[in-house]
Amino acid sequence: MNEFERKIADFVRSEGLIGAGERVLAAVSGGADSVALLRVLQAMRDEGAEFEVAVGHVNHNLRGAASDGDEAFVKVLAERMGVEVRSESVDTVGHAKKHRVSTETAARRLRMEGLGRMADELGCGLIATAHHMDDNAETVVHRLMRGTGYRGLGGIWPRKVFGSGRRYVRPLLCVRRREIVDYCTDKGVEWRHDHTNDELVYTRNRIRHAVLPGLEAESEGDLVRELFGLSTAARGMTERIEREAKRCWGRIVRAESGDRVVMDRAGFAELTRGVRQAVARRAIVRIGCGERDITRVHYESIFELAGNASGRIELPGGYEVVSEGDMVVFGKVREQREAVHPARQVLAVEGVTQFGIWEIRAEVLGADEVDMAAVEGNADRRVEYFDADRVEGEIMVRCREDGDRFRPIWGRGVKKVGKFLTDLKANERERGEVVVFEDSEGDILWVGPLRASEKAKVRADTRRVLRVEMDRAGQK
Repeated sequence: MNEFERKIADFVRSEGLIGAGERVLAAVSGGADSVALLRVLQAMRDEGAEFEVAVGHVNHNLRGAASDGDEAFVKVLAERMGVEVRSESVDTVGHAKKHRVSTETAARRLRMEGLGRMADELGCGLIATAHHMDDNAETVVHRLMRGTGYRGLGGIWPRKVFGSGRRYVRPLLCVRRREIVDYCTDKGVEWRHDHTNDELVYTRNRIRHAVLPGLEAESEGDLVRELFGLSTAARGMTERIEREAKRCWGRIVRAESGDRVVMDRAGFAELTRGVRQAVARRAIVRIGCGERDITRVHYESIFELAGNASGRIELPGGYEVVSEGDMVVFGKVREQREAVHPARQVLAVEGVTQFGIWEIRAEVLGADEVDMAAVEGNADRRVEYFDADRVEGEIMVRCREDGDRFRPIWGRGVKKVGKFLTDLKANERERGEVVVFEDSEGDILWVGPLRASEKAKVRADTRRVLRVEMDRAGQK
């Protein structure tokens, strides 16, 4: 191995990028970077490294015959080196039009999807890409231009696991682009040139060919290496903060299921800023929103929201963050907020009543079956107890209506339900989810799941107790 190859091999070992027994799919476009990547991986194997290599190529069909030429070149290269190869041809322009995204975004998506399929087909647990130190510098500068934080300054990570569980490694991050070109030239290695990388219509290319060279000309040292050092330090800070966020997660998260994460609002708000952002990011990823379109403005809005007992902000892709009393809820925008409930229906005693988003269970118990002290000190708003013998006729379950009045338990006199909700500081969601329980005389027994009325409350002489419990559908 020469000095260039040894430098990369040392980086792979120090970063733990490729383990013994791994099978690696090298993403080879045909350019100098990816050809050098394949050559170095093979050189490491020749020196006794215990991993296997295969090649994957995605033809984006953006340059006509040139794209087909790239594909043919990669296949011949792999065959000459005795490496198994797979390729996929994709319609990048068609995907961009169909999904209304840029050509760059479409190409990136299709490339990752294609490489993933090829990795599965070839039994590769790792995908190696040819990102190098200059790519990292371009990424950091690009993020600085848009606005970024410590995590963004981390640039391109040597190893990364995406949401799909797919593992990527970048063995060439320790070398400059010019070192790669010199290596290929000295080895007499051929490569393909993609002329679209020279077109200044793309922001990335302008940074590569104009912005970075200008900054380097004004710098005393090697700016690209300095930025790599900055990224390394930022990644270290990110990892420390992520560990702390993981430790705090179990303490402040009250519930987590599918597309919903419920946090203790006070616990979230008291976290240090960096950890708070890491926890918020973790929640955003967990609910399926993804972080690509999440900006600093979104995080600032979440932090401000957590300081209030009610409020809501929207996230990209149909997701939201809602402050509800002592909770902060991350999740999909729930149609239940505007859900149309049945006008009214009779409560099924000794059964389950489905009403909008609620599953309501009711049962009659003897006084001797109930802990009366627990009833009196009941703090669970979803459960309420009534004197079954003081309930007039059937109980009707319905939505709140204008003019509704009731006599809140522990309250002073009759109060309009709307005024009661205002005094309670009920937020938008709580108001929309209120269910009214009334008897056959039209008297309200419970503004569920918030407060029962004085009528039919359990007393010392109660002989039969009606227990009613409200649960969100599917969460019991």
